Amino acid sequence: MNRQEALRHFYDTYVELAYEEQLDELERNYHSCKDDLSEQFIQSFRQLCMNIREKQSAGEKGAIGYITYSMRRTFIMENKFEHMVHAYDRNWFFDQDPCCIAYDSSWIFGRLERLEAEWKAKSRLYMNKIFAPDVERIKLQKAAELNRYVVYLAQEVMPLAAELPEFQDLACEDDLEVYAGEYKGRMDLVYQKKLSVQPTMKPVRSQEIL
Repeated sequence: MNRQEALRHFYDTYVELAYEEQLDELERNYHSCKDDLSEQFIQSFRQLCMNIREKQSAGEKGAIGYITYSMRRTFIMENKFEHMVHAYDRNWFFDQDPCCIAYDSSWIFGRLERLEAEWKAKSRLYMNKIFAPDVERIKLQKAAELNRYVVYLAQEVMPLAAELPEFQDLACEDDLEVYAGEYKGRMDLVYQKKLSVQPTMKPVRSQEIL
């Protein structure tokens, strides 16, 4: 068995099976704990709004034009399972002083830590044909798939979060937009002040990676 064959066998035999089991469990938990997850998201958004309001009251922040929920690959590799939430003015990424908080996404990505340990243990069966960077690459690919749960949750919950008094009290651009996705990667529009964004992106199942 050469290295490519070993990777194929490893992926088909161990990676995908363990991932699908975790994905099934996550999907069940997502639906059964939906109210709690929604409330946690809303409370996190409330904290962001309070931080923004404090800076606006001090004259340190203008009207908010963009808010982003970003998964960071460096965080995933460090098993730091949180999204960075940034609020920018109309200049977006050129805003030199965005407001920032962390959103706890361990309810999704905590599973990756367990999967990585299992995959690394199984990779040793292949006698130096599969290495740590191979497992890390798979981990990042799966993180991108799992991140769709945050996108979908944000699409569903943001219309409720936008009704918070803390948000209504902010100075915002008329066309404020909220995005969720990956830092310096794909970002999906999950809310726009002038537009109702419907949740259309169901969490995706695993795709071929080799």
